[in-house]
Amino acid sequence: MNKQRGFTLIELVVVIVVLGILAVTAAPRFLNLQSDAKQSTLQGVKGSIVSAFTLFQSKILMPSADLSQCSDDVCLTINGITIKQNAVDGNPFFTSTPAQAIVELSAIANIELVEFGQGNTSNFGLRTDPNNLGGFLLYPGNVSDENTQCYLIYTPASTDNTMALDVIHSGC
Repeated sequence: MNKQRGFTLIELVVVIVVLGILAVTAAPRFLNLQSDAKQSTLQGVKGSIVSAFTLFQSKILMPSADLSQCSDDVCLTINGITIKQNAVDGNPFFTSTPAQAIVELSAIANIELVEFGQGNTSNFGLRTDPNNLGGFLLYPGNVSDENTQCYLIYTPASTDNTMALDVIHSGC
C-alpha cells in the first residue's frame, strides 16, 4: 500500500508565521520608504516653488501688475499680500519674520505652511534663515528637530552669488 506523505497543517502554519516575522523585521531595512517619501516630497515642493517664482517674475512684467514702491525696491501685491522683488534676479525676497514669510510664500506658491515646530504635522514647517536674509528653510511636516538634515533651503540672489533652491536630504 502506498502511503502519501506531506506536510501537516501545523507545519504549514509555523512556516507561514516564521516567514511573516522575517518579512516584518527585514523589510524596513531594505525598504526605506519613509525617507524616500520625504525626499520626493521636498523635490516636488522645490519644483512647485521654481514654477511659482517664474510666475512671480512674469506677473511683475505684466502691464496690469499691482506694483508699488517699498523701500528702494519694487513690490508686487498678490491677493492683498505685498511681496518684495529681489532687485538682483527678480525673484521674491521674503520678510525676515516667519509668520509674514509664510503668508508671502503661501500667496505665491499655494503651499500649506505653518511656522516650524508648531501646528499640524501634515503641513510644511517654515523658518526664516538667520544667516540668509530673505531666504527660508522648509521642513517636511513630521520633522521636529531643526538640526535634522532634511529640508529645502532658499537662498536669494545677491551681488555675490546666484539664487539657490536646494534640497538637503542626508538626514531624511
